[in-house]
Amino acid sequence: MIMAGRRNTRAEFQERIDKKDAAGESIESWRTVYRSFVSISSLGADKQFDESVNYQVSQFELTAQYSKKLEREVTTSHRVLLKGKPYRITSIGDVFSRKTLSYTIEIYE
Repeated sequence: MIMAGRRNTRAEFQERIDKKDAAGESIESWRTVYRSFVSISSLGADKQFDESVNYQVSQFELTAQYSKKLEREVTTSHRVLLKGKPYRITSIGDVFSRKTLSYTIEIYE
């Protein structure tokens, strides 16, 4: 379970890197580009139905201390790893305040 509130949750921002196995097939691989403590607030969850599969999409907002590196390097093509679970970054909030950076993330369960 993710704890909401103060910046007390360790987050790893990761970028996808291209790797190939011995047969030349692409392998999904991720590399951590930034680590930070973040605060998390829930934005809710929706149940989705796709043919015979039911799943839930949970959305959260992350807030991190402002960092030039974090602002420059992390985009919506990255993901966030929280307590070993990968979350997709769906949007990036106001980057002009220079105090905090916010990200909307989601996970399919």
